[in-house]
Amino acid sequence: MAIVKVLAQRNEPRRFLGKTDICHITAYLIDGELFEGLEFTAFETHHPVALRVLAVTTESEYPLLVCETEWNLYEHQFVGAVLDSSGTKKGSHFFFDHENKHGPAPL
Repeated sequence: MAIVKVLAQRNEPRRFLGKTDICHITAYLIDGELFEGLEFTAFETHHPVALRVLAVTTESEYPLLVCETEWNLYEHQFVGAVLDSSGTKKGSHFFFDHENKHGPAPL
């Protein structure tokens, strides 16, 4: 389990139709541990968006997560969001931290 705040997001271009999107998320770790295979549920309006962590890099101040999803993502879609891997409910396991109460301001 892990709780993170998304500080930055960069997407890779989708290579083929029907394939998954890959995004690079700079995260602030609020609680827990990050590892490959960890899954978060984000939301696009009311639609759940499953994000699966493919790789974690911790070489800089904030961890970098390489995530995969079947959704078509757009740049900065989840910047400022808090993601909690322990559940899938919008509001408690996914919400936007507009007042920066749960970590630093987005990069």
